[in-house]
Amino acid sequence: MPEGSTNIHRTLRTLGLDQSIHGLGHVTIGEVELLVNRGARFVMFEYCISIVIMTFKNPRVYFLRSGERAISKSFPFILISLLLGWWGIPWGPIHTITSLATNLRGGRDVTAEVMVAIAIKDYDEAVRLNPQDADAYNNRGFAYNNLGQFHLAIEDFDEAVRLNPEVAKAYVNRGIAYTLIGRATEAQRDADQAVSLGFDPGLLKERLEEAKEQRYPYRESLPAAPRALEEH
Repeated sequence: MPEGSTNIHRTLRTLGLDQSIHGLGHVTIGEVELLVNRGARFVMFEYCISIVIMTFKNPRVYFLRSGERAISKSFPFILISLLLGWWGIPWGPIHTITSLATNLRGGRDVTAEVMVAIAIKDYDEAVRLNPQDADAYNNRGFAYNNLGQFHLAIEDFDEAVRLNPEVAKAYVNRGIAYTLIGRATEAQRDADQAVSLGFDPGLLKERLEEAKEQRYPYRESLPAAPRALEEH
């Protein structure tokens, strides 16, 4: 299997889905990015199986080209859950209902998460090539924030500000991570530091409020080339 395709399959581990992506084939990362820009999506379906008192809820991720209907892929998982999912007590009926709800909506779109995970691979390489590059750590931390891996994000922001204490955007991004894990004191400290370095207070307040509401709005820019994240 080509190296580009292998890397894409590995990114699912970042999402907690240690499995292959169905329908992906032997495409490279560059080809995936091009297809996503043209409307392709990564979609997760679920199915539920019960054995006496044990119930297992399992995900499957498909890569759907532009024009492919997600609902057509969901039918086998709907059928499996209906036939085999509801037997287990108490979780069988509960997981069966949630799996059916996900599949009847055409699955859950995980394109942003997969593309961020791919971007993290690029940032890993940037850090490896230049471990003194504060921007590389800030960018990777920003991507981790968008995956909800806030502690890994904070580690990268810590390194970014150690390498360059004048990089205001790293304080902003670390403040967002602290906000999202409920560490208000540290978040305020980073906000104050960012403002002292010239970051716009109005924009900072807007980003922190969005973080508190967990509306983190930057996902739409994530499929772009990793260097596009430097300005955040």
